[in-house]
Amino acid sequence: MGTDDYRTRGQYQFGHTDLASRRLAVLARVFRSSTEAFLRDAPLDGARRALDLGCGPGHTTRLLAELLPRARVMGLDLSPDFLAESASAPGPDVEYARLDVAREELPAADLAFCRYLLSHLPEPAAALARWSSALSAGGLLLVEELEAIHPKQPAFAQYLALVEAMLADQGSTLFVGPALAALEDPPGLERVLDRAYSLPVPAHDAALMFKMNVPNWRDRPFIRARCSEDEIAALEAELDRLHQAAEGEPVLWELRQIAWRRSSR
Repeated sequence: MGTDDYRTRGQYQFGHTDLASRRLAVLARVFRSSTEAFLRDAPLDGARRALDLGCGPGHTTRLLAELLPRARVMGLDLSPDFLAESASAPGPDVEYARLDVAREELPAADLAFCRYLLSHLPEPAAALARWSSALSAGGLLLVEELEAIHPKQPAFAQYLALVEAMLADQGSTLFVGPALAALEDPPGLERVLDRAYSLPVPAHDAALMFKMNVPNWRDRPFIRARCSEDEIAALEAELDRLHQAAEGEPVLWELRQIAWRRSSR
């Protein structure tokens, strides 16, 4: 799988490597229940053309296809490596296409969904407005993003502080959920569901996701200006210890889940 270019604002900052893909598989397992609850509670009846924006290796694309067996589902992503992996994965019959969803126009659809994408975009309101224009009358725009994470473990707090600062340096917001909740509705859209969904995540799973992400950004100048090699190594070692430990207090994730419907007028 390819290397990363993290220097472009508005691009995914956590890598497109094999390790990044494996981390996303863990993330898909951990957060499947929250996303499935969101999709089941959103008014999806009648969706026939669904888009998964920033689909990565296709985990959420396949979940959409499972829950919408009559819909034509397409995953859109900029990474050719992730798209190749998605296309070769077993599962429901879905399509994939290369598209920069942060900048290019979307294909016409009556449902568009994204998970953990807006936290990487400097102007989420502009992205939402652009995406809404692709929806048919009565179509839905669904977003699931980070509201907050409440760690008790110091290593988790240290990791999150680094990632939050790194994304802020790129002009984006890790915990973008509160800003989304406060946004005015995009033009032509009505908010039909808006909630903060709480999910306790086992400490060993949180440690695994965090540990797998560190190699994707540990050598970036922004990180090196703030952490020595010894400090990064110590963080990785503590994350590994927490992953290997059977005990540990769960970490509470709060996820902002919003559904907008396009006016039929």
